[in-house]
Amino acid sequence: MTILFSLFTLWTCSENKEIEPTKNFVTDDLHKKIEIELSPQKVITLAPNLTELVFELGQGNKIIGNTNYCNYPDSAKKIENVADLLSVNLEKITALKPDLIFITAEGNSKADYNKLISLGFKVFVSNPRNFAGIKKTMLDMGKIFRVSEKAEAIVNNWNERIDSVKKTHEQIVAGSVMFLISTNPIYSVGKNTFVHQILTLAGLKNITSDTDVNYP
Repeated sequence: MTILFSLFTLWTCSENKEIEPTKNFVTDDLHKKIEIELSPQKVITLAPNLTELVFELGQGNKIIGNTNYCNYPDSAKKIENVADLLSVNLEKITALKPDLIFITAEGNSKADYNKLISLGFKVFVSNPRNFAGIKKTMLDMGKIFRVSEKAEAIVNNWNERIDSVKKTHEQIVAGSVMFLISTNPIYSVGKNTFVHQILTLAGLKNITSDTDVNYP
């Protein structure tokens, strides 16, 4: 009887251990460690690039709120808008009860970040300054959604494409370019952005690289 009880206890503990959520810790670009107990089922993305990365991972169905600038892929347009370029609708976000909110240090204000934190939301901040930073955000998202292998495959594909550009750009006649991320108003890219880095890798001269402003 004692042996049977011990076996039952061990089996029960083993079963409980299997169903217990595995805690996951991810450090965002503000160096804040965020605890993720389960893959989030309801997320909000407060920047177009974050929306696109989540869709790239095949997790677009988890997005319940985004911005009115999130227009890619087409299905992103059907998601409820909870923010624009300058402001965040806290009432809408609170009503949606997201498990996690993705924001950018570049496009979202510190005030909005502090408000979201004060309301008890988990917030992941992405702040990529170069290609390495973008890869980190993708890999972090892979950990968050428990699809790390897919995130790593995507990043490896990016690396291969960059290597291909490096090998072939010498065959292209070097020229000066102006890269526009917006035409109304007109916004270009400065030297401290990943777009400038990609242009340089392609052997092109960015004519707005002489400014410290990220997006002149």
